[in-house]
Amino acid sequence: MKTYSRELFNRAINCAVIIGLLFVFSGCSPKVVEVKTVSPVKISAGEHIFTKFPVLEYHLIRRPEARWSRTPENFWRDLEWLRANGYYPFNLRDILAGFPGLPEGKVPVVLTFDDSSSSQFRYLRSGEVDPECAVGIIKRFNAKYPDWPARGTFFILVQTNNPDRNIFGQPENPDYKAGKLRQLEEWGMEVASHTYSHDRLSDISTREAAYSLARSSRTLSGIISREVVSLALPMGLYPKDESVFTGSYQKISYDFKLAAEVAGGLQPAPWEKNFDPRHIRRIQTIASEWKKFFGRE
Repeated sequence: MKTYSRELFNRAINCAVIIGLLFVFSGCSPKVVEVKTVSPVKISAGEHIFTKFPVLEYHLIRRPEARWSRTPENFWRDLEWLRANGYYPFNLRDILAGFPGLPEGKVPVVLTFDDSSSSQFRYLRSGEVDPECAVGIIKRFNAKYPDWPARGTFFILVQTNNPDRNIFGQPENPDYKAGKLRQLEEWGMEVASHTYSHDRLSDISTREAAYSLARSSRTLSGIISREVVSLALPMGLYPKDESVFTGSYQKISYDFKLAAEVAGGLQPAPWEKNFDPRHIRRIQTIASEWKKFFGRE
């Protein structure tokens, strides 16, 4: 009985050694992969290092700081904070390609701007870009920090009852409108739609919604060289039939592949199960939101 037990024990030891060697040589060593949480995204093993990323929402860039206004100084500080905390800028349309060129260890951030006011893109009398408008600040930041590309998605209004919101205002210089849109594209930023006239898509018929989206798409795409694929919903109000985001009106075809909400928090990454390109969540750039989602005072 003792001999049988010792022989069985020796066989068990030999099997254990063989299994251990197989794990070693196959590279499949039995170890636990630790999942760490780093605010505001989760770092995990696998192809992608993040499951969520921020899409930030700006409106007016002017003084004083208010509910829908960010001062030029605070906008600059926002960019410095994002760069120092491992973020890297993209346009909203880059979601569709999975953020090509994302540096290792970085998390994407998308800067979005609603309502196309002159505070976002303004020329001085000298013909230079105002260094205190949003575009001017982005360009200056890129000049100081070349590792931070000039990126930003601008949701454009074409015709409203507020001249300052119609394709970046400055109505005294009508040539500026097309020039600004082309300049944004040339610098690597994105021209996107905010409907034709800030239309509340929930309050109008599907046909009227298609009319607004088609006119916006035709106007903007007719100026720049790329198809307009991103849309921000005025007031965050969705149409009765969301299939209207793709279609045509009187032979004018359009296709808004991405639709941004007004709020919602961190946006799930494109490879997450709850990713919905027509429901892109955003974070408003006010103190309470910075604190809530980033722990930033």
